[in-house]
Amino acid sequence: MLFYCQTHELRAGALTNQWMTEFYQQFSVYPSAKDYGLLYANLMHKHVKALTFHGSGVLMEIDLGAALFTNSNFDAKVQLMFDQLCKMEPSLQKNRDFLLTSYKFLICQYIEVEKEAQKLSICVLSVFGDEYMEVIKRNVFQRLDMDIQVTSTIEKDTDLVIADRIYENLSFNPEATLYWEIFPSKKSIQRIQQFIYQQFS
Repeated sequence: MLFYCQTHELRAGALTNQWMTEFYQQFSVYPSAKDYGLLYANLMHKHVKALTFHGSGVLMEIDLGAALFTNSNFDAKVQLMFDQLCKMEPSLQKNRDFLLTSYKFLICQYIEVEKEAQKLSICVLSVFGDEYMEVIKRNVFQRLDMDIQVTSTIEKDTDLVIADRIYENLSFNPEATLYWEIFPSKKSIQRIQQFIYQQFS
């Protein structure tokens, strides 16, 4: 019996380590040492239980309340994580519902998962045209932790326009139009970044 339990704990440990690897591939967050420890311990408990008992009917009665706290936005990512774990341990499929619910509950319980990435479309109007665009992307927008698309023309989904001078034919919401120098100064870049964080994050 002792060997049986130790074997399950070893398998659960390997599964938990793999779960953490899959998690970091799906979510761009890093829990504190305390939350990491709590998450890991609870995952071990769930994996030992899933490896020991077979059939979600047996387990779900215990953890049914967890479903009340899950976030449906994470379903696709958590499902992908589970599928990868099942390649390592096919027997997990027998407790699919229990584990999926437990994973989502634990993620929401111990980790402040990032908001769904908001796509932001920014049009940069420059006297240099597209030639200067890559420099602007690298120095200004890549440092922002946001999904940003940078274009040189105003389109239907443009959220913000940044220009280096006043363009006569520019027809866009004045409140969403910002100006900086032809060669943006550090102060102007910081002002633009701050505006983006305040208005769109």
